[in-house]
Amino acid sequence: METIAYLGPEGTHSEEAASRWAGDRPMLLRPLRSLVEVVGAVEGGSVDWGLLPAENSGEGSLGLTLDLLAHQADRVQICGEVVLRIRHHLLARPGVSRERVTRIISHSQALAQCREHLARDFPGVELVESTSTAEAARAVAQTGRPWAAVGTRKAARLHGLSVLAEDVADLKENATRFLVIGRRGCRTGPGDKTTVLVAVDGRRPGSLYRLLGEFARRGINLTRIESRPAKTRLGEYIFFIDLEGHPGEPEVDEALAGVRARSSFCKILGSYPADGASQTPRDPVSSDLETIRAEIDVTDSQIVALLAERAELARRAGKFKDGRPVRDPEREAEIKERLRALAVRKGLDADIVTGVYELLLPYFVELQGGPG
Repeated sequence: METIAYLGPEGTHSEEAASRWAGDRPMLLRPLRSLVEVVGAVEGGSVDWGLLPAENSGEGSLGLTLDLLAHQADRVQICGEVVLRIRHHLLARPGVSRERVTRIISHSQALAQCREHLARDFPGVELVESTSTAEAARAVAQTGRPWAAVGTRKAARLHGLSVLAEDVADLKENATRFLVIGRRGCRTGPGDKTTVLVAVDGRRPGSLYRLLGEFARRGINLTRIESRPAKTRLGEYIFFIDLEGHPGEPEVDEALAGVRARSSFCKILGSYPADGASQTPRDPVSSDLETIRAEIDVTDSQIVALLAERAELARRAGKFKDGRPVRDPEREAEIKERLRALAVRKGLDADIVTGVYELLLPYFVELQGGPG
């Protein structure tokens, strides 16, 4: 019988999501103490599948899950997703009233999703983080103090607690998306999603925009774009991209080929059936012109930025020409010949390229302190 690991103990939303993904298939559900252990169990082969919370409708993406997928889960793929409606309840030992509660315990995500409600109805009550909602329920059940936990009804049943307040989440349409990982991929078909991890050169203006244009010009819908630190140096990021479709579809293959050409790193983390989602119809022809125009705008901006850099270099060069002639006819002729040869290699009109240089030359000479 197959086994799926999830963040335990019993009574968590992760257990509910794992059970839902298993459906009618006979499958063992194994609670583990951390998401790191879940990934390790899948990679090590002690379980067949693992469940990772990925994003919440109110609090956004879970950074730990993204980091695990990017930096540690080298031998696993995303095989599925589960979108689960999340209902948080306030649990306490029987006989404890709302007015007596002095501490509320839960997982950091659960506390964040109930922040406004708890501040309004339980002002001044201490909020304490735990490793899971179920662990919070266990701690409340074992103490003799008037504490409460944010958790599930199942956790209340398991630990003999009462529901002190129902639906304490700030967002009533609160939902969490879980990802299922495994050592092998799944069959692809209509309604699939694909998750891609990419890195681009952030020093080049418009690099991410150009990369995303590979999808836009082919009418491929992106359902999520998320950045995370690359864990190399400050200011460098990697990007998680969820798209509708899967490799094997011509337009997706073409887009991914373009992405690989425009990125410094590209890895497909998995293709899998979307949970209850329908694909957006693709119309690559209608989006082509707007995409090309947008790329032209980006290129024009880059040209202006390069001209600004060239002007600054001219100013700096002028500081070293004190007492020397500003213009150097031999160097100017050499530059024109080099630009002409480069223009020919790039398929451009050499006269136009050298003409632009001659148009800019007086301006650069003036910046160096010479007569324009």
